[in-house]
Amino acid sequence: MHTKIIFATLLILVLAQGCVHRGERDVLSEVKIYYLHQIEQTDSLAKELKESIRGDRGKAASQNLFKKARLAYKKTEFLTEYYFPLTARAINGAPIPSMEDDDQHRINQPSGFQTIEPYLFPDEDPSQKKNWRALLTF
Repeated sequence: MHTKIIFATLLILVLAQGCVHRGERDVLSEVKIYYLHQIEQTDSLAKELKESIRGDRGKAASQNLFKKARLAYKKTEFLTEYYFPLTARAINGAPIPSMEDDDQHRINQPSGFQTIEPYLFPDEDPSQKKNWRALLTF
């Protein structure tokens, strides 16, 4: 009798543990799918923003797309900063030129959200449009 109770208890524990592991895998898959979707959304919104600015769709449309693209990026920024710091700098780096560590004569011009933002907010300066089109390198 004791053996049957111990066996049944062990069987229940093994089955429960199997369910827990299966649930963890589902959660990990869902998390992976979520972040891949966020990355795809950020990419498509950034491309749409680029086309909006190049196509002269207007200030309000460009500002709206900028907000959406930046918010979408913020959802995955921590992953980009950790795994791809150079990409993160290109997407959302400081709006100041930087030098290469191994070649101080080479200066990298800033790019990304922080360089575009002053041109879109609070007012768009049409005379500067040529300058900030060049900043669309992402």
